[in-house]
Amino acid sequence: MVKLMGKKSKALASPHSLEEWTHASTGKAMLLTPHHAASRIQLRYRVYKDKVRALLKKGASDAKDEGPTPASEGVTSNVSSSVKAAIRERGVKGSSMALAVAYKARKDQKQADGMEAVVPSFSMKNSTAGKALHTAVHPDTAGASSWTAKEWTAPSNRFHPVASPPEEEDEEESYSEQKKAVTTEEVAREESAVAVVSDDSEWPQDRKFVNVMHPSWLLSTMEERCADAVAALGARGPRLHDRRHQLTVLDIRHTVLDLLFILRSGVTTNLSGRSPASTTEHRSNLVKRLSAHEDNELRHRVHRIFEALKSDMVMPAVRCLGWLLTKTWRKLFHGLHVDVESLLRVQEVLAQAAASSREVSVVFTPTHKSHLDYLIISYLCFAYGIPLPRIAAGNNLDLPLIGRFLRANGSFFIRRSFKDDPLYKQVLQHYVHELLADGNPLEVFIEGGRSRHGRVCKPRMGFLAMFHDYVLGSVDAEGSAPTKDVLLVPISLDYDRVFEVEEYATQLLGKPKEKESLKVFFQSVWDLLFLHCGHCYVRFGEPVSISERPALTDTAQVLAERMQSSGTVTSTALLATVLMWSREYVTREMLVARVRWLAEELETRGATLAPMDDVEALVAHALTVLEVDVKPNGVVLSKVEFPTRALELGFYRNHVLSVLLPEMALLGAIDALRLRFSSSHGGRKSLQTSQVLETAALVWRFLRHICRHADVDLAARLEELVLRVPALQISGDSALLHVDESVWRRSRLVGVALSLHWSFVDSLWLAVLAALSLETSLHGRSSEREVVRLAQFLAKELFVQREVVHAEAFCSESLKQAFEFLEEHGVLRFAACATSGARQFVLQDIAKLQALHEEVNAMRRPTMALYRPDELRCQLHDDELVRLTDRASAAMKATSGLPRSRGSGVYAAWMAH
Repeated sequence: MVKLMGKKSKALASPHSLEEWTHASTGKAMLLTPHHAASRIQLRYRVYKDKVRALLKKGASDAKDEGPTPASEGVTSNVSSSVKAAIRERGVKGSSMALAVAYKARKDQKQADGMEAVVPSFSMKNSTAGKALHTAVHPDTAGASSWTAKEWTAPSNRFHPVASPPEEEDEEESYSEQKKAVTTEEVAREESAVAVVSDDSEWPQDRKFVNVMHPSWLLSTMEERCADAVAALGARGPRLHDRRHQLTVLDIRHTVLDLLFILRSGVTTNLSGRSPASTTEHRSNLVKRLSAHEDNELRHRVHRIFEALKSDMVMPAVRCLGWLLTKTWRKLFHGLHVDVESLLRVQEVLAQAAASSREVSVVFTPTHKSHLDYLIISYLCFAYGIPLPRIAAGNNLDLPLIGRFLRANGSFFIRRSFKDDPLYKQVLQHYVHELLADGNPLEVFIEGGRSRHGRVCKPRMGFLAMFHDYVLGSVDAEGSAPTKDVLLVPISLDYDRVFEVEEYATQLLGKPKEKESLKVFFQSVWDLLFLHCGHCYVRFGEPVSISERPALTDTAQVLAERMQSSGTVTSTALLATVLMWSREYVTREMLVARVRWLAEELETRGATLAPMDDVEALVAHALTVLEVDVKPNGVVLSKVEFPTRALELGFYRNHVLSVLLPEMALLGAIDALRLRFSSSHGGRKSLQTSQVLETAALVWRFLRHICRHADVDLAARLEELVLRVPALQISGDSALLHVDESVWRRSRLVGVALSLHWSFVDSLWLAVLAALSLETSLHGRSSEREVVRLAQFLAKELFVQREVVHAEAFCSESLKQAFEFLEEHGVLRFAACATSGARQFVLQDIAKLQALHEEVNAMRRPTMALYRPDELRCQLHDDELVRLTDRASAAMKATSGLPRSRGSGVYAAWMAH
């Protein structure tokens, strides 16, 4: 008995996915195929599959008996690739297409036997069903009898994507089933058939990144690591390691390789080409500068502060750390990739600065997402012959034994806060100036702490002010140009997986951070032995000169923007974006199609994507790294309805925000304005362009608090957006913007941009609701901690009622950034508490806040239905808001007395159930 096809009875796609119902019929039609029809289709499929398999086996056996010739080998490769390419062609579906191509290929093979192989000329046109398959061969090789992939690489059709039919994701047979039907043991592997280029061909390699775990890279010298031949080593996409569970520590080959690496790496000089000053010399200079005319008590205090600050650079300890890190990276990552081009550009800038007449110092300012960040930067400096930086670390890492080892590798530990100790601030500032004057590069995390949400945090001004004082101190009384300068080098570190991200999600919901200790340290080391974080990517941005930007806030803003724009879009960032775009129903085939489209869309906007071989392999890799469950029928379980899981995926999704931020502002404004019209003409709505730009400007100001981005011309971006989105048309005088409702809901760009936009608008809406509650508080003010907690408990109440559909809106950092926007908008004012000094929120303009509440509510995700127009969300009434606030306040009081181990805030409320 023929087994019925399970594909026919799958669940229908959710209407919330904007492009799923491109050709959905509005009439009465059968949505499910009857069982007898499915049986006939399945039986026909099996018959064709057997015919294709028998045909391929017969052709392979005939070729084997006659003996291989150069011509036959080339045609055989084309036969195998032709069948594969036919299956990959999405324009014509069904096994009959594969059978027809197989017969055609067999006929061509017979005609070519005994003849000289003729290689077609290269064409970048996309192959379609019924047309000859194009091959990628250099014109100079035309007529040659043989050629290899090493001589010429197959060009990419990455910028000429094949237009997939709208119903591609709901085909009768899945792509994996068709591929299995025509692929046999006799079919040549894809690596040998490089002549065929199809829409599913290997993803092109940009060759920007180099994998520093490649054996040839480890064996090369520091000079050779910057050469072009070595720069292409290991620049592969995300592939799973077959031997990743083996203990490489006991591998003799790796042991010898690592020893050669650490012996041939590292320099003992600073940026000035001389040996760094000793710790004793630094102490002597510091004491003379601070306590020349003071008493002995002050000298003793300076000595104690310096002993807690000091760092050193002991080369045996540095080489020991390099050996340990090489072992760790090999176990933890599938690849550690460095953008060598950006590194070489930074080295050129540093060389030019060294040749100038001014005394130039260097400060590395990497993004901070993990405790591995400063280890990776030191490792790369050690490998590429860059003087090792002195690292500013928190004193919470100054653990017994571990702290001494880190000090020997250049770390100096500082307090988290020293507002009430002016002497400590003075000693720290002079010590930083002493390190800069000595020619030592510094490594400072200007975000203050690790980013819990994946975006670049607002820069802290402490170290930046010290660097400004160092440069301005070289200006003489006549106001001449400074003789000193500091170059801030932005660095972006991006991971397929950050091992602390689960902890980040709980902390964003209110769980207290666990204090560092030896127990916690060794527990983390033990967990790393069984953890695999995929790939890590490091890119260097354009340095920022402090002497060219005298304003401190200007320097901080530009530096944060370059840190954000230097990022790499990883495989998990692409997958998380798609999963949080399609929140209800998505299959593996849909993921592959959407990830392919999203990667193309981001690259056209200048984003740097991680090197990847194949989109299907990329999706499989990302699903494995993020531990996303997939059902046997291919349905993906993203679990984004849980706040912790939504925050974990949102951490990786936020990597693409800086690329699509202008589109988020413009499309969010258009979507909000189109819903305010109760009627339309023929499915088209007309909006005032000036009103669109005014609303987009408000959204843009808010989004720049969420993600660091340079200012843009929204009017020019709107004109570009009209060319990209078919649903938008602008009038001749540019006064009106026309929106086609049916095309708008099916646009992929609109769908992904709005999915990013709505989640942060929900955070802004919750912040506005919490700010409205200040009207009933004492003196219209409350502490920041209490207001943020109230917003999270309001989110929990509204999330249960399905009024808030984005669980990542619970993020405490997003709420704080929303309150900063409210302060900029003029409805709130920040003030310091008279007793504790903590920041408080003071209500300024209640009428303006209520008007903003109505405007923000119109920007939220509308109520959607398949056969009904989208509707605005209902606005909360005053009495309903009061009831919600009372319930949220009661829940806050109920969790305030819980023990610290169970956490506090909304996290404890979720765990209580």
